[in-house]
Amino acid sequence: MKKSIFLLLISCMSFCATRAAAQSVDSLQVVIDSLSVKVANLEQELAFLKIDAEINDLDTEISIRSIEVSNILTNLYIGGSSAISQMRELYKALQGNIKYIKDKVDSLQERVSSSEDSFSAFKYVSLSLNMIGVLQSYSNLEERMSIIEDALY
Repeated sequence: MKKSIFLLLISCMSFCATRAAAQSVDSLQVVIDSLSVKVANLEQELAFLKIDAEINDLDTEISIRSIEVSNILTNLYIGGSSAISQMRELYKALQGNIKYIKDKVDSLQERVSSSEDSFSAFKYVSLSLNMIGVLQSYSNLEERMSIIEDALY
């Protein structure tokens, strides 16, 4: 009789231990799934922030080049014909910078366009509007460069 009770007790303990282990595995799987979702969300947020930062950096770079172009125009106005040769050299240097900026604008615009499915509608619209601002700034820069070219040549 003692052996039967002892075996029954061992069986109950074994069953309880197996059940506790199964519950533990299930709870670990829930935690893993939750963490996987959080990591995916963080990766998406990081991708958004990276593109947004690149747009802001590019806009800043365009603004700096616009100031340089405005300085050339001012120097041409103030210096007249004596400043033309010096301004031509600055203009040629800026042309290379602006070609590089144009390549970055095109590349970034393509990345924003291809990211439509990667982000929420709000984030995609935000990136698109920021990109439109960059395109407008770049267009203004090209227009100023055209004015300088007309004045120099």
